[in-house]
Amino acid sequence: SGHQGYITSCDFDRHGLTLASSSTDTTVKLWSKDETTSRWTHTQTLEGHSKFVNCCRFSPDGRLATCGADGTTRLWEKNTD
Repeated sequence: SGHQGYITSCDFDRHGLTLASSSTDTTVKLWSKDETTSRWTHTQTLEGHSKFVNCCRFSPDGRLATCGADGTTRLWEKNTD
């Protein structure tokens, strides 16, 4: 399901098949695109920030960096953290 707060940032992975969105609800959500139907599906929720998440960006190697209002930066391995 979608975020429970405002979306603060979003970024596509280098293939354009995964979208990350960060929010004031303290989470980052990952969405995957089905290439046959072009529909986006929520696939994972990343939790770890104690305050809202300011931004999210994919690195060229597929990892996701997030920074939060709690003063932390996190680096996530796709589908493992």
